[in-house]
Amino acid sequence: MDEIQVKQYEKKLYASTPLSRFDDALDMISLLTVPEVVTKILRESHGVPAQRSKEIVKRISQHANTANLYSRLCLSSEPEISFLPGYYAILNLLKIVSFCGPYRTQFDNHSRWHGATHNFRDKRSRSLLTDEIRVRKGGALALYYKTLTDVEIVKDHKISLERVYRDISCISAEYTYIAGIEDKLMRVKFAADKSGGVLNIEATVEEARNNDWIPYQDTVRPLSFLSGFKKKARETGIFTKTVDITVGETIESMVQDSLKFAFMRWDTNQDCWIVRQK
Repeated sequence: MDEIQVKQYEKKLYASTPLSRFDDALDMISLLTVPEVVTKILRESHGVPAQRSKEIVKRISQHANTANLYSRLCLSSEPEISFLPGYYAILNLLKIVSFCGPYRTQFDNHSRWHGATHNFRDKRSRSLLTDEIRVRKGGALALYYKTLTDVEIVKDHKISLERVYRDISCISAEYTYIAGIEDKLMRVKFAADKSGGVLNIEATVEEARNNDWIPYQDTVRPLSFLSGFKKKARETGIFTKTVDITVGETIESMVQDSLKFAFMRWDTNQDCWIVRQK
């Protein structure tokens, strides 16, 4: 394993291994099944007192062991049922986060049930585009949400699975086909220039039409991934944005933020981003 010191965080190291990301994650989960390892992490990295460490180490290791077993079962299962052990693996990892969070005293009241239901008898469940799940105001999922956001779910919520499918990039082609959505691709190139204490970012946008790329003709409003940009005067398909350099905005961070709104893939052959809006 190679380690690279991160200057901003002296105690943190960027580690890289020849393993795949998933295998790497499984190795990490496996480590959490060892009480001695968890104790060391809690004491040395998080400053947890010895007595409290003893109280919580066993439960963390138990959930990690369950997550580890379900993860490996997911890999060895048939594709049609692999989602089920995968779900339980993720659920137990969420429980570890909640158990270590500021609402740990509520853990036992919430962790006994998941907090989400799916009515397979409902007419809406007959179509992928109308199917939905109900997230309850209590349960393991609600406590996990509260732990991350510090916001409590005070009433049940319905979540359309169609909205979930559209954000899964690896099935984007299947989703657009089933939903009957025209797959509109765009090609985007970014350029940046620092001057006068500000960062000037320019985006050149082209759209695919008739097997060719032409300058984007519309306004910036439909381009949700270009948040804060304005159309450059007397230019077609060119949009600009100016930010204070002290904010720390870069092309890389801007692209990262844009991933909420679009599927973006770097094309090394064309030296640009290929974009499809969500």
